[in-house]
Amino acid sequence: MNQDFIETGTGVCGVVVTKSYIYWANYSTNWIGRANLDGSNPNPDFILTSGGGSGIAIQGQYIYWTSNNGAGIGRAKLDGSEVNQEFIKGAKGPFGIAVTGGSPVPAIAGMRHN
Repeated sequence: MNQDFIETGTGVCGVVVTKSYIYWANYSTNWIGRANLDGSNPNPDFILTSGGGSGIAIQGQYIYWTSNNGAGIGRAKLDGSEVNQEFIKGAKGPFGIAVTGGSPVPAIAGMRHN
């Protein structure tokens, strides 16, 4: 095991792999990072989240993330464009996310109820 495969810093909480890239959420920096599958070209500041990004999921051409300190679920295209920090509003402290089948709407897991 190579624990230095990709230098991400502390606070990594979610990882997703596609056929081309590895994506990770970092709740300490509020960024989603991305690197090539072989670990080259790491970009720890790929997509800025609205705070406390932890869970991430991919469906089709979009990446979704939870904003534990923010207001809910964010979404962007896999190339980092079209960032929408409030794709789903009103989630209170989400920290995990899954996307179902062909649905573009994520199913949220791990919600805190106040």
